[in-house]
Amino acid sequence: MGDPAASKGLIGPLIHRCQKCKAGEAREKFLRCRYCRAVRYCSIEHLRADRSSHKSACKGISKARVKLAKEDRLVRSLPADGDMPANVFETGVGKFWHFQPTRDYLRTRYILVERLHTLGTLDSYAQALKHMHDMMRLDRADHLDVQDIAPYVMLSLDLDQESCDFIKGWGIQGRKIVKGTDIFESADSILGVNNLYNPKASSLLLRLKLLVDVINVMNARKVLPLTPLPVEIQIIIEKNMVRSPLSAHLHKESTQALVERRGKLVRGILEFSQRLADDHNESFMFEFFHVALSVEPRRRPGLSYGEREAVMARRSYPAWRGTEGVLQLLDNAGACAMKTPVMNLKGMLYSYRDKLGQRYSRSAAEQLKYEILEVIWDYLPWAVEDATYLGPPAERPSERYRKLENERVFKNMEGMMFQNEHLKDAMRGLASGNGVCE
Repeated sequence: MGDPAASKGLIGPLIHRCQKCKAGEAREKFLRCRYCRAVRYCSIEHLRADRSSHKSACKGISKARVKLAKEDRLVRSLPADGDMPANVFETGVGKFWHFQPTRDYLRTRYILVERLHTLGTLDSYAQALKHMHDMMRLDRADHLDVQDIAPYVMLSLDLDQESCDFIKGWGIQGRKIVKGTDIFESADSILGVNNLYNPKASSLLLRLKLLVDVINVMNARKVLPLTPLPVEIQIIIEKNMVRSPLSAHLHKESTQALVERRGKLVRGILEFSQRLADDHNESFMFEFFHVALSVEPRRRPGLSYGEREAVMARRSYPAWRGTEGVLQLLDNAGACAMKTPVMNLKGMLYSYRDKLGQRYSRSAAEQLKYEILEVIWDYLPWAVEDATYLGPPAERPSERYRKLENERVFKNMEGMMFQNEHLKDAMRGLASGNGVCE
């Protein structure tokens, strides 16, 4: 449905790796760029070879650091007066933005956070998160909306419990520090008074991440007993099939417990996705599958509500793409929706419309893709069952469900008369279980 290759960002956990050749942590030692201190190299040769590519980002981060240090000294040197307390970094904690001279400092720090976030390395994310925590400590009202990025950075760093705690804490009136939030709490319990887009979307991503872990362990448990590997080795492999620290115990769970956990996660995902659809744009996933995200989108004044949500969706994309298996699972859910009789009929009608030369804002293919993304969550359970099915493709759960839905639709429309021969052919195809938009 999209073109992941056209989008930036690596897939999988953030690890120290060479910025040039992408060699990972198997190496004992990396050289770090001494200017930005946010990228690493496996050799001095690769550091030099990558200099031209890295130069722009490196300069941007270095300049932002220099400017931040200057603003820091300026704020600390300001004398106390009626509008500014003495030692504001200690006495103004929580209400930092209230004092006019501190605002340039916070804005400059936010620019540094954005540039570190854009770089997308383990070092840059860790540094960005440290800045964000301190900015939110100083300015509890979060006038620069640091909370928009923070949960995604935590998820990218696999700080999954911390992400869930952060979202719940910021949903409490007055914003409190929360520890040990139960991942299976309801959306109302976790979101609280927070009705913004990003807490819902990041909560959704976390549950999808945990769902992929469960699927991986279930599949490993089906395949490994067929190998001659000792049980001890099979357990080690199961342990390494998960990414989230919250899934570290899954190898100890029974298969039935995994099935139940999978069901609870799917129900939670559908609950959060429904909240997104009700409160925001029901087709917000369109940004992930339709647009090649090659440029870091920036917030700009004057954006409409829908445009601002689109920017937020695109800014969170590295976390979605980096969480291996999530977009693939949603892509499979879209493929399940594509094969349903309703989408088959719509696809045929939109194609027929295009042949007639009628002008619309979207082509038939684009319109169908858009409508699939509007119902993608309805077909996530089909895709999840397919993901843990290892039998013949023709007998996948989604194929069985599709045939049942085809039969139901055909029976409901059996008595209707169609004057259009194209529709007659379409109904015959649906009745036989063959789609017209395969």
